[in-house]
Amino acid sequence: MSTSKLNRVGVTVTDVEEFAAVTRHTIGLTWLRPSAEESWPQIKVRFGEHGIQPIQLLEKMAVIRDGLYEVAIEVPDALQTRSTLKDRGVEPVLDIYLPGPDSYEYLYGPDFHGIPLVVCTAGDAERQMALDGPFRGLDEADPPKVGCVALVVDDLDAAVEDFGQVFGMSFVEVDPAGMAERAVVGAHRIKLLENPAASLRHHFLPPLAAIEIMVEDVESVVERFRQVGQSPVLTREFRRGGKIHYFGSVLTVPLGIYHASADPEILGGQTP
Repeated sequence: MSTSKLNRVGVTVTDVEEFAAVTRHTIGLTWLRPSAEESWPQIKVRFGEHGIQPIQLLEKMAVIRDGLYEVAIEVPDALQTRSTLKDRGVEPVLDIYLPGPDSYEYLYGPDFHGIPLVVCTAGDAERQMALDGPFRGLDEADPPKVGCVALVVDDLDAAVEDFGQVFGMSFVEVDPAGMAERAVVGAHRIKLLENPAASLRHHFLPPLAAIEIMVEDVESVVERFRQVGQSPVLTREFRRGGKIHYFGSVLTVPLGIYHASADPEILGGQTP
């Protein structure tokens, strides 16, 4: 089994404080302001053990796209993966120094199947964030947290092959839940979609279809979303009970909400 897996998902938002406040109220996410932000005059950013990283641009930065700006994948050796991608003609747009672990992670543009990536060595991001207090990785953190990131690709079979060759990731076919014609997913918590449903495309943040978040009380979260004027655009039932609710845009970020007990079904029956 591959040891490469999702580390976090980064999105740009208009107002990072508003996004943090809304998701704190509706989902119960807690947020950390990194001390290193003082040395980043171009951005405001928040982190959490839950795996979502919103960023507000205070001035335009060529290396950061509007919308989805990173799907961070942790690997056994980021430098080795960087070399593998280089052999395929894919180069990072920025080498990011992490003083905590004294190492680098690598930010890529959308050259890998349209997905902006960050490649980091396993544990480095957590060691960096530990400079500001205890910080657990995504697998160890308690819900609410990211369970899966759903991404649209043009050629699903080619993407599966490339994720396998570069990151050692394997995928299984799963119910696309009305979001697309086909879907695959793995224990690494990355879901790939092909031919998205026309009725939902305007809700996506290409190539991001949804950040799927596991919670302990789905109905309470859905009700709190309704209180702030957000209703699901799609609801699907799981085979073993329970539902996943997709919200087309929560402050421009598409989210899905499901009960933590349904995580095995979200991952296609695979074990993280």
